[in-house]
Amino acid sequence: MTAGRDGGTGRSLRSLVQAILVGSALVLVVSVVAGAWSYLSMVQARQRLADHVDPALTSAMRLRAATGDQQSGARGYSFTGDEDFIEPWIRGREEADEALRDLRRLLEDHPEILDELDEVEAALRVWQTDWAERSIDNARRGERTSRADYADGRVRFTELREQLDEVVGQLRELRRDARAALDDASSRLVVTLGLVLATLAFLIVAVAVGLRRLVLRPIERVVDDAGRIAMGDLDHVPAHIGAEELAELGRSLDHVRAALVAQLREVEAREAELTRSNAELEQFAYVASHDLQEPLRKVASFCQMLQRRYHGQLDERADTYIEYAVDGARRMQELINDLLTFSRVGRTTNRFELVELDAVLDTALRNLSAVIDESGATIERQPLPAVAGDRALLVALFQNLVGNGIKFRGEEPPVVRVSVADDGEGNWEVCVSDNGIGIPEEYRDRVFVIFQRLHGRDEYPGTGIGLSLCRKIVEFHGGRIDVADHHDGPGTSIRFTLPQDLSSQPPRDHQEVPAP
Repeated sequence: MTAGRDGGTGRSLRSLVQAILVGSALVLVVSVVAGAWSYLSMVQARQRLADHVDPALTSAMRLRAATGDQQSGARGYSFTGDEDFIEPWIRGREEADEALRDLRRLLEDHPEILDELDEVEAALRVWQTDWAERSIDNARRGERTSRADYADGRVRFTELREQLDEVVGQLRELRRDARAALDDASSRLVVTLGLVLATLAFLIVAVAVGLRRLVLRPIERVVDDAGRIAMGDLDHVPAHIGAEELAELGRSLDHVRAALVAQLREVEAREAELTRSNAELEQFAYVASHDLQEPLRKVASFCQMLQRRYHGQLDERADTYIEYAVDGARRMQELINDLLTFSRVGRTTNRFELVELDAVLDTALRNLSAVIDESGATIERQPLPAVAGDRALLVALFQNLVGNGIKFRGEEPPVVRVSVADDGEGNWEVCVSDNGIGIPEEYRDRVFVIFQRLHGRDEYPGTGIGLSLCRKIVEFHGGRIDVADHHDGPGTSIRFTLPQDLSSQPPRDHQEVPAP
């Protein structure tokens, strides 16, 4: 007997599932938080770049262009006095003021740049007041700006532009830093998403592997163990593996197997005892019927001699008694002969031979010829196949079945039909039906029991052994017999099967047993 293995984890399936779910949830939460942080960082970097740095750089370039417009307008007007140069001057001042306001709003978080911007604005106001406005006023009065004033204004404007370029440079550097921060955040997001996906994939694989090892594999093992036990391998001990519930299921299955083994041993013991008892009963029936033959023949012979020699010489009561004795001896002889025939089934057969059932039926009908002629019976038959069997027993089988169809007849002359068909399972199915009195459905299982009679001897003679003998003959040949449904009016249909295999060797359980 194979020993089972107890490979239980010591933990319940519920706790294992809970642990897996909690671990998975934690991993998912960490992954989601990391991904959200990376995404938020990228959004913030993009927002800072798009909403502050880029607009600030644009405003600084507007301020630079506006100062250039102011210089061109003021210088042109101071040299020519042409009013067309006043418009760039005015527009430049307005755009410069607007650009300064935008820069101060956008650079609230960068005080170092605001300080530089303050210096730019201060230099711009000084240049506007001390040179540009004064040059424009001189031109309006008809005075020309001196070369010294022009040179001073140029120097101041150059210093202003240099300061403004410094602010623009700082903003460009700030833009490069913001762009780098955005790129870093995007890279971190990509890496984080990759790690999250890899973590999820690993988690899925780990959960799948864990569930297979802890749940699916033990379940498959239990199913396999149950299948082997169901197929009859009761020596296989189920393994107790997996979670606590699955290990307990394996132990329960083992208990069932042990109970089945115990029941099987008990059944085998009972079967052996029944086989021995049946063998003893068959031996007893054979011995009893065989040993009773001779004394019964003497009793019957002397009773018949008394009846012939002294009939009418004694009183009427003596004649009646002698008649009862003769009839009883005759019925006893019939019973003993039937018992002897019943006990001989399988005892006198050494090997099966090829038997033509048509020839067997012919012999049975010849044996019944007197009964057939007396009853006016009609026998309808189909061509029958050849089978492997005992010819004498098969003759007795057909003779009993056809004889019953004639004996248990109704008002109409008996009609007995013998047909055959292939049952599709490797057997010939022979049916013997009649138009007689029939068998009530509640008695269909009882008619094959030995000594079972449905009618009194006064109605229908017989010993009650015929159909039980038929069943024993059919089962000896490896077939089965039963009462089939009869759909052609009143009557009975007896159906039996015989194997189509033409092997000449009977089952080992039915080898010849020498008579005592």
